[in-house]
Amino acid sequence: MSHNWNVILVKVPSDSKISILKAVREISGLGLKEAKDTVESAPISIVKTATAEEAEKLELKLKNAGAIVTIEVYEEEHSEKLLLDNLLVGENISFLDAMQQIKEQIAMLRTKEIKAEEEILTANNTLTEVQEKFKGMASELENFGRTSFGDYERAYLISSHPEIVITVEEISKTKAKLAEAEDVRLKRQEVSKEGLWSQIKSSVGSLFDMVDTYKKELEENYINLAKLIIVNDEQSENLNLIYLKNLISEVRRLYQLQCSAESAKKDFLAIKNQVAYEIKSLERIAQQNISLCSNFNDFEISMNGFDPELSKNLRKLAEKVIPKKEQTAEKDYPYAKNTIGGEVALIDDYVVISQGAIGKFFNFFDQDANVVKIPVENITVINFKASGILDGTIEFVYPGYFPKPNEMKHQQENVITFGGKECNENFRAFKELVEKRMREIKQQLANTSGKPSVADELAKFAKLHKEGVLTDEEFSALKAKLLGL
Repeated sequence: MSHNWNVILVKVPSDSKISILKAVREISGLGLKEAKDTVESAPISIVKTATAEEAEKLELKLKNAGAIVTIEVYEEEHSEKLLLDNLLVGENISFLDAMQQIKEQIAMLRTKEIKAEEEILTANNTLTEVQEKFKGMASELENFGRTSFGDYERAYLISSHPEIVITVEEISKTKAKLAEAEDVRLKRQEVSKEGLWSQIKSSVGSLFDMVDTYKKELEENYINLAKLIIVNDEQSENLNLIYLKNLISEVRRLYQLQCSAESAKKDFLAIKNQVAYEIKSLERIAQQNISLCSNFNDFEISMNGFDPELSKNLRKLAEKVIPKKEQTAEKDYPYAKNTIGGEVALIDDYVVISQGAIGKFFNFFDQDANVVKIPVENITVINFKASGILDGTIEFVYPGYFPKPNEMKHQQENVITFGGKECNENFRAFKELVEKRMREIKQQLANTSGKPSVADELAKFAKLHKEGVLTDEEFSALKAKLLGL
């Protein structure tokens, strides 16, 4: 077993909620809505780290934001760590195999993430529905709370339910504040009758009038007390108010619904956070693999179908760390001799199209516009029309490219126009060369996707071992064989 650290958000003080929300987003990488749901579901795990130093740094960040945080040590299963280690390029696994397995695991995690998001949305909808129904019962609940407070205030102060005691104390404090605010308002009204200056002072004082605020706060406290009494079975049956029986049963039903939704929401938020942590771990391994890759073409193949959210940053890393083979196109590839044509070459598995003289003239201030690079793996078909009375064309079709309105064939960026029958064989030979490379890349991808996953096989054997189907010796032998030990 290896030790890891779990950073847990224990409590979120209301006056620090915004700063804590920002800190959670920075740490977890969650979106605004997901981070808000996470903060509102405290206590909840925010992130897991592999080092105590990192956990302490994250703990400090959350504490500085105003949160109450704790760190728990947990043990990571050796088999889980082994699976991750097996995804790192080495003697037992090639770059393409490792990246293929990482891609598959991230895809499974994304599916799990989507399911968690759906369940969180369902829970949120349920909670919204419950709150709306409670709003419709606000008047009855307030009356229930007022009656209960008036009749049983002292009894509640020694209640076995801390939340009831706190709410009763809050009601008493708010009532005192309200009485004081009403007294101040009354005196201000009396003073305002004494003249213009007194009226001005009274108007300024009205800006700080808290009477309505305390009244609203008191109403909410009474409603909260009513809910607590009803769901905790305390004194609710002693009120002898027959008309409240339906209210009591409905509040209890809604409370159970609310508790179930809050519990489900918390569970699936924890799952989502765990998925985010696992994806981060896989991304770090992918980054290490890329730093060990020496062939940019292999990297391009590995990115085919890779998670779009991660591939952008991985591409930036690859541009920096993977050495690119310097190549210059020799004049042994077919090219057009007339001014409306251009040149085309196959360089590093890219079809590179250089526009002709007319194109260069119109794009004089944009030199990048003179060259178009199309990855061979993206090309779906190559259309070829030989030169005769009219100029010939070779067109490289790939998904996502659409000609501009009223754009002539020879103006399209994926088309080369050439003149003269002597160019036909050269351009036809180039077409066949690219088509051959298209088939080779397709076969490479097919071989990669069809190869069994070492991680999946190891996980399967680990499960059989845990269930007692495989003995310790059999499991060790199979594991050694898989890992090439």
